[in-house]
Amino acid sequence: MRLGMARYAIVEFPSPTNGPAPNPWTGQGPSSENLLFARAIRHMFEHVTHQSLRLGWTLKRAEAAVVQSLVEFGGSLRQNIGTFDRASLRHRQLAIESVGLAVLADLVAKREGPIVATYDFDAQWLRVYLRGARPDLLLHCDSGKLIAGEARGRTTRRGKVTRATQEHRRRWNRLAGVSTQLWISWTYVGPTSTHVALFDPGEPQRATPAQDKRLRGVQRDYFDALHAQAPTGDFGEVWRDLDLRGEWREHDRGWLFTGITGVSIEPQFDQATVNDGGRLEQADQIDWGNRVVVAYRLSSPTEPDLEDIRSRSQSPSPRIRST
Repeated sequence: MRLGMARYAIVEFPSPTNGPAPNPWTGQGPSSENLLFARAIRHMFEHVTHQSLRLGWTLKRAEAAVVQSLVEFGGSLRQNIGTFDRASLRHRQLAIESVGLAVLADLVAKREGPIVATYDFDAQWLRVYLRGARPDLLLHCDSGKLIAGEARGRTTRRGKVTRATQEHRRRWNRLAGVSTQLWISWTYVGPTSTHVALFDPGEPQRATPAQDKRLRGVQRDYFDALHAQAPTGDFGEVWRDLDLRGEWREHDRGWLFTGITGVSIEPQFDQATVNDGGRLEQADQIDWGNRVVVAYRLSSPTEPDLEDIRSRSQSPSPRIRST
């Protein structure tokens, strides 16, 4: 399938109009900018790489700290001007691609259902699954659908963001032979705004029972290893029943929690913005997926209470995933 047949859209934060335009393939807009930041952190932990099967909690936690230090998320999604330009290229790319992956995965999940995990497409144990060119990522949905994807970063803002560039066309046409639905995001995180260019053609391939079982086994082993390494703590009765492990860390702009549950839980989609005395508040956020829980509070003199953030955000109680 050539680029001329692909669907193309721009998601921009903050939107030049009245909020991000609805996605043309789902009829829905992306989630709020604050929630997307939480999802950028969450998807970093849900990304199963060949290396991450050997390296665990400490590495993932360090990557999350890098992204938090470089991306502003209190009210708008943009560069942290004080840190971004001074960071290494590798760290800037990590931050940019994390935002792009969050937007891409958010829209895939709204259309194809919850994502169980994201894998490196080039991992040796995945090469049997899809024929053709090899993009960077394989997204495994709870429905059994397999989505190919890439989350690429840009260091300069384009002028004509409504048109595909030659770079886009070359990469798209090289990957056009992949045997399932392909999503690609190109993300620019600037000092005043963020924009993500998205491409999406085709229909997804569904995993065979054997493939589905193998992928679920890989992600289960990965999450079990992370869970065994994560710090223990008591985060309230709701989370105690899910055997949640994790930790709060204080950073320059607030507190960030990352944790792993001992069991699979029903993923959360959108939830209400925290409301404090009738005033819309953007200082708290919580999000969870298959087994990863992420929360933050932008301002607190002491370590926040996870259950307080969940209840104040009007999020439902997390539930063990039905099999």
